[in-house]
Amino acid sequence: MRTARRPLVTPEAGEPDVILVGTGSNRLFTAQLTVTGKTPGGTDVRIRPGGLGWETIVNSLTITRRVRRVLTDSLIHH
Repeated sequence: MRTARRPLVTPEAGEPDVILVGTGSNRLFTAQLTVTGKTPGGTDVRIRPGGLGWETIVNSLTITRRVRRVLTDSLIHH
């Protein structure tokens, strides 16, 4: 699944390397993770906030930071 750029819209079908992360029962607070293996010996993960206007700013400051922190912590503790 991938995030729709419009708020409160159902997620759209996406590529197999894309993960949609959201909080709560609404579709307003979302982030999209794209996983690629372009780095030699590693995997790149791009975290992109969902939304078009103010919700993009809110998602950048909240959910994308949380996702980045969880991924970083999992690498440190693994």
